[in-house]
Amino acid sequence: MLIKKAIRPTKKSESSLQCSEEAEKAFLDAEKALAEATLLKHPISVAPLSLWTDASLFAIGSSLNQLSNEIWEPIAFFSMKLSKSQTNWSTYDRELLAIYSSIKKFRHMLEGTFSLPDARFSHINTDFSGLLPPSDGYTYCMTIIDRFTRWPEVIPTTNIAAETTCKALIHDWIPRFGCPVTITTDQGRNFDSHLFRHLNDILGTNRIRTTSYHPQSNGLVERFHRHLESSIIVHSQPKWTETFPIVLLVIRSVIKPDINATCAELTCGTTLRLPSDILNSKSDLSTPTDT
Repeated sequence: MLIKKAIRPTKKSESSLQCSEEAEKAFLDAEKALAEATLLKHPISVAPLSLWTDASLFAIGSSLNQLSNEIWEPIAFFSMKLSKSQTNWSTYDRELLAIYSSIKKFRHMLEGTFSLPDARFSHINTDFSGLLPPSDGYTYCMTIIDRFTRWPEVIPTTNIAAETTCKALIHDWIPRFGCPVTITTDQGRNFDSHLFRHLNDILGTNRIRTTSYHPQSNGLVERFHRHLESSIIVHSQPKWTETFPIVLLVIRSVIKPDINATCAELTCGTTLRLPSDILNSKSDLSTPTDT
């Protein structure tokens, strides 16, 4: 910045070029700085990040670094000249501006992206859907979806209490698919309860809490709820507890475009046999003729 400040007055279009000793020295220093500039490294998605910021009397700057082989390597730089009013700010305010502006600049890199699951049933998303019309005494359903295979389980419940939540997880998911490594939930009282946290400790499970009033954070379950509820409404059956098993069969048999497979294939190793397959197999049987 000091180098550019010395050169800038000689670039004004309305004034003649006056190359002073100070400007010439600044130009040579800038040329040298470009030749010796620190090379940026390619970002590593799993590497820890560190943001270093600083502020001077007339500018702010920062460096985003990643830890690779026990060495901090720069992957991005940021700098901004202060306005005339900002140069009168206190050191504390200028440093705070540097932190705020740098985080805003590199927010997409600091927040990162959702890590992709690399094993079946290691990471599950869960939530409740309701209040539903009473059906066999049930008014809610707990939904659990495996992030890797997208296999869904729907468990009818009479309430959304912490005890009910824990029982549904223990009785209907864990005996079939084992203990998950990670569970993503919203900030419902049943998931924030001491009982559910204690269950996670026993299972050795890490819980991820989504952002308040931001259903997109648990979008896998939210989209499934819309699909499930709209499919149940289509059926004329008054009891949704008698309808959702067939709906689940269809959902588990539909190809997911993002994984180019059905969740049944990733879970069972093959597609599920549907009623239409039975009808087709019967129609293919040849009718014996008299000879």
